[in-house]
Amino acid sequence: MQRIDVDGVPVFTAPGPERVSAALVFGVGIRDETYATLGITHLVEHLVMGALPKSHLECNAMVDVATTSFMATGRPEAVVAFLEQVCRALADLPTHRIALETGVLQAENCPGAHPTAAVLWGARLRLAGPGLAVAGGGVPGVLTERQVLEHARRWFVRRNAALVWHGPRPEGLRLPLGEGWRTVRPVPRPRPQTGPVWTTGPTAGVGLLVRSEQDDPALDVALDVLEERVRDLARHQRGLSYCVESVSVDTGDARELALLVDAREDQEAAVARLVWDAYRGLAECGPTWAEVAHAVAGRMQSADGGDDAVAADLSRAALDELADRPARTSDDVLAAWQSVTPG
Repeated sequence: MQRIDVDGVPVFTAPGPERVSAALVFGVGIRDETYATLGITHLVEHLVMGALPKSHLECNAMVDVATTSFMATGRPEAVVAFLEQVCRALADLPTHRIALETGVLQAENCPGAHPTAAVLWGARLRLAGPGLAVAGGGVPGVLTERQVLEHARRWFVRRNAALVWHGPRPEGLRLPLGEGWRTVRPVPRPRPQTGPVWTTGPTAGVGLLVRSEQDDPALDVALDVLEERVRDLARHQRGLSYCVESVSVDTGDARELALLVDAREDQEAAVARLVWDAYRGLAECGPTWAEVAHAVAGRMQSADGGDDAVAADLSRAALDELADRPARTSDDVLAAWQSVTPG
């Protein structure tokens, strides 16, 4: 992996297949909106994509809680043209299409975050930062042209962007983004609590949220072990659930890590009991050596996945850049995991 600069934008690039994959990522998402401007980032993304000429290039864009990404896969020259077109569209948004694209967003009705994770973040952080995702995050209300342009000029700038490029080194790449500074996000204040808290919310399934004030490989391994325990119990032994996964979000002063478990209809309470008992058992007794070894082996396998592992390293580097964190490679993460013991 190499880091180069193009027009003031950091570009993380690595050799790969002739069919290039690239993603222009901006450090702005649902967490950077307000209740009154929910959906404005998604609207900017739609205005940009709607301004591009018709093409057979495989391309897309997405908005999540913390980032907005414009992605393309294809011949290098076609991907280069796509990225430049995105930048130029951001500099000259077709705001006459605001009403039309708002209708498209209403049809799409994309929440922008896992609904159970959104409920957990909302319970912890209220309608601030990632907690705002609980309000829906997909369909804007009445937004003026001025609001949309100000949002784009504040967030979609070169100092708040990073590019991932996986394939032959880009030739003739230009990224003509506007000037501006990376906005310092306010740190949302969590609700005060003196012990575990449970809540109900408008979502199917069960979630468990754990807060960590720093990167903690031991906690990451523990949650991997917890995923395996819950999957064995809820899916394989009881047939109550299908999917067990986890997501995390950085709030500026901490990490919020969520375990997400779906549930058969009317079986949420049974699944919640399984999750809580598994969590308490792990907290009180810890994992076995076999469970830690299994977690580390899974990390080793994902770090040795060829092009997929390279793409993951590039994406992680871009996200670390936008979060002002030191870049971490798969080898760095693996070494940290390998140092974890059951104790």
